[in-house]
Amino acid sequence: MIRRLIILLLIVGCEEATEPQDCAGVAGGTAIIDSCTVCVSGTTNLTACTQDCAGNWGGDAVEDIEENCYNTVQINEQVWMKENLKVTHYQNGDEIPTALNKDDWVNLTSGAYAVYGDDYLNTEIIDMWGNLYNWYVVNDERGICPIGYHVPSKVEWSTLVTFLGGSSSAGGKMKKPSQNDWNYYSDEISEQATNESNFSATATGYRHYNNGYYQSLGGQAYFWTSTNENDNNAWRLNLSYNSSNATLETLNKRYGFSIRCLKD
Repeated sequence: MIRRLIILLLIVGCEEATEPQDCAGVAGGTAIIDSCTVCVSGTTNLTACTQDCAGNWGGDAVEDIEENCYNTVQINEQVWMKENLKVTHYQNGDEIPTALNKDDWVNLTSGAYAVYGDDYLNTEIIDMWGNLYNWYVVNDERGICPIGYHVPSKVEWSTLVTFLGGSSSAGGKMKKPSQNDWNYYSDEISEQATNESNFSATATGYRHYNNGYYQSLGGQAYFWTSTNENDNNAWRLNLSYNSSNATLETLNKRYGFSIRCLKD
């Protein structure tokens, strides 16, 4: 009898010892390694990572209402889109007016966008540079950024600039170094364009508020803030081909500038 009991205990002990453990170390557990090589499910209380719109497992790329996909970058505690906005509808699906001639553009008091040089059918240009929006788009309650993102305020832009070393040097850390993206004024300015923040700004130029002309492609990048100044002007950030500055100033709301969105 005793011999049988010993044999039975040995059999049970062997069975317990050979039962496989999951990635959390639980024998017979249900935790698994997901596509981001993280142990999830089972007793971990973790959920498997998903694939973002750029095809990256666990990535943070974000989609707008038209399913345009934007890569993002975290800079200090802020998460920015790495690309200029190119959406053509507000968040509720309403179209943003576009393809306006010079006379119509300069008389606007409501939201509209343009594509540099009126090249509206050139998807390569739009994908690379994004659209140029007047400030009335920014201020529209229907919203322009992807869900969970917003047009940054003057204070939020200033936070970024301060973190990157201040207005006299932050621009170089935000600009792409390639001559294909900027017509740099000198070798010194070119060398200062390190893009070490991965903000990846390109010189997309602008559409002028009082003549409707397109200007400064390769020379300037302007980004709207959400901060109003007065009836005519709002705040914007400027990066330039001839300095490493990042400058916050006010300009007329009818200018066509780029938009970068910031995570809420």
